[in-house]
Amino acid sequence: MDTKNPKEVLLDPNHTHFILVDDGTVGSFGVEIKFRAKMEKEISEQKVYGNTNVSVPVVCVVVEGGPNTIFTVFEASIFLAKVIASAHELNRQN
Repeated sequence: MDTKNPKEVLLDPNHTHFILVDDGTVGSFGVEIKFRAKMEKEISEQKVYGNTNVSVPVVCVVVEGGPNTIFTVFEASIFLAKVIASAHELNRQN
């Protein structure tokens, strides 16, 4: 599967489910980041079986991705932000 238009992105046929976000922006990547962050925060703040002491663990596994993926991980990782930024910079220099 290939697209001739550089502004088009094909859905990966190896995935079974998709969450499609549309804010009306045309031809711009990354507009979904704020929505995704809010959704992830909402999920992570849910409590298991109404127990206020047990929250839902959220794990993000990054496989590939572009600059917006790196930005999202960076923003979400206060503790590891400097490590991620350093790795990105080393990769960019090579």
